[in-house]
Parts: sequence; structure tokens; C-alpha cells
Amino acid sequence: MAASIDQVKDVTSLGDPPLTVITAGMPNLPPFIDGGIRKRLVDSWLESQLALAGLSSVAVHIAAEESGHCVQCDQPKLVADSILRNVARARNR
Repeated sequence: MAASIDQVKDVTSLGDPPLTVITAGMPNLPPFIDGGIRKRLVDSWLESQLALAGLSSVAVHIAAEESGHCVQCDQPKLVADSILRNVARARNR
């Protein structure tokens, strides 16, 4: 695992591959987590999702507003449409 982390920790760009990052719009955090900590966790997760999208110069970030953690379960059409768009983008490169 450490070797894998070393391989990717300095990556700042993947170039221009079609990339879509879909972020859950309704994070399902346990109710016992303090509100302040909950906000920090959600903000940190969004920051990491935006950083992931930032690795491709042509990335698209989508907030799945009606989804919890399992976006493909909550909004399968959103996920399927995103995959089809990425395939089309890859073919048109």
C-alpha cells in the first residue's frame, strides 16, 4: 500500500482524459456525529472530489443532489448518462 501511495502522491495532472466525478448531494453521515464535525467532513469530502476532477483538464463535476453515498442506486440514470457522455467524449477525441 505504501508503494502505491508513493506512486500517486505527487500526481497533479492526468492530462485530458474524459473524466466525470459524481458527488453525493446528501451525504449519509451517522446522526451521532457532532454538527460541526459533520460540516467539516462534508466540506473535506467535497474538496477531495473537486481535486479529483481537477486532475483532468476536461473533467466534469456533477453534484447528485438527490443521492446519498450510493449514487448509482439513488440516481442510476444520472450515472448511466454520465458514462455514455464519457464514452462519446472519448470517441470524439
